[in-house]
Amino acid sequence: MTENQEESAFVHFCKAERRGANQSINVIEIMLEDVKGAKHDHHEGGDRISNVGEMIANLMLAKRHLEDARQRLGLAIKAWDGGKSAYKD
Repeated sequence: MTENQEESAFVHFCKAERRGANQSINVIEIMLEDVKGAKHDHHEGGDRISNVGEMIANLMLAKRHLEDARQRLGLAIKAWDGGKSAYKD
């Protein structure tokens, strides 16, 4: 594999991972809305949902980690490209 092909593969992989992070962030946002709206709802078995606050906190933390990972992948692309912006696809 030539250096240009390696660069291409690296950048392609990072961009694909960033797109995956974006999709995961969108899913977590939907889940957060569902959990916030379900404070008084019940599980399928009829039990009341407990620890809604814990669920919200962990979903928010997961979202922040994905946002951080997405940013760091962008910085890796930027460093690979010699400082060019990673946000232009």
